[in-house]
Amino acid sequence: MKLPDLLLASTAAVVLATTASAEASKLYVVAPSGNVYSAPPKSGVFTLEASSHVPLHSVVQLDGALWLGSPSGEVRRFDLTSHTLSLAFTVANDAKSLAVHGGDLLVAGSNGTVVRVDPDTGLGSTILSAGQSIAALAVDGDTLWAGSPVGEFQRADLALGNGFELAGVTGGPVESMSQTATELYLGSSDGNVWVFDKLSELAVYAYPVDGDATAIVRDGNNFLIGGSNGLIHRVVQVFGSVVETYVAPEPVAALWLEQPLGVIHSDTMYASTVAGAQVDFELGVPLEQAGAFYLLLGSMSGTEPGVGTPSVHLDLNPDVYFNQLINTGGVGLITNAIGVFGSTGAATASLTIPPGAATSLAGMQLHHAFVVLDPFASDLIVGASDPVVLFLF
Repeated sequence: MKLPDLLLASTAAVVLATTASAEASKLYVVAPSGNVYSAPPKSGVFTLEASSHVPLHSVVQLDGALWLGSPSGEVRRFDLTSHTLSLAFTVANDAKSLAVHGGDLLVAGSNGTVVRVDPDTGLGSTILSAGQSIAALAVDGDTLWAGSPVGEFQRADLALGNGFELAGVTGGPVESMSQTATELYLGSSDGNVWVFDKLSELAVYAYPVDGDATAIVRDGNNFLIGGSNGLIHRVVQVFGSVVETYVAPEPVAALWLEQPLGVIHSDTMYASTVAGAQVDFELGVPLEQAGAFYLLLGSMSGTEPGVGTPSVHLDLNPDVYFNQLINTGGVGLITNAIGVFGSTGAATASLTIPPGAATSLAGMQLHHAFVVLDPFASDLIVGASDPVVLFLF
């Protein structure tokens, strides 16, 4: 039996035999006071995780830890396993925004500098200067995006090291960023969200939010947008319509959605059963899981209670669709439903709905998520993503 076939058979046996209640992800809220809170991203029930006793205003995840930036230039490390907080290093800017590239931390400040820091040694050097204050960073491959309070955003090629160039202008101060494969969303302190199309290179107004958009994180086909008023809105990424609103214990300085098990995004939330459609999925895991196997699964019957193992929960309910995917590896339905994550921890898959082939399913919702598989581990299933929804019409 080939390894993919063996993985399918073993996964079916493990997933269908047990249920569990492990959380697939956790939302972290960084408050200006220096307190760090967490909550399941769909509950809004917050727990105090740590207090730095110094102001904080930025966060990023790398190597099993959250890295937290302070206006003093101090960067602290919060271990996601031991839940301990310690001072890691200090840079020569105010650590207004953090990002990750090539296993290093990128620390940007209001003085316009970007410092690359080795997280193991704490040693860093200035690699870029934007010529203006930087309030937000985002990394897409080797492209670094930097947003400014003056309403401009710039980009730089980190592989070429050729410096920043102007990418676009919004109608308000850029305070936060989040992105998809083809779009960059920019949150403004005036409560508006803008979107930049990476292909057409056009920036347009997207939608307003109640309060400001100090922080944005992506959760499937939703954004979680937090502000200084302490409100965190879950909005539909494309339209900005509010799904839920959570009240954080304090004003929000930064948000981070911890997804140690994996993350999945789709390029659309809607598919026509009459005209047919192709839905493309982006799958991702932390760098340390690059090279791992994955299996993309789906359900027509919702996400609760789901199934899983004692340590990993999958928010999909088993049904005919689920069983077909787990038994066939998606043959005839999803291209690359089973595969291996690349060197960056990324993979892609595509669901094909032929024209007129699924008209009886119009009005239904499909949910998709993936499990991470390790055939050499004591537990075959070592991770899972949160689900994304697809509306059929």
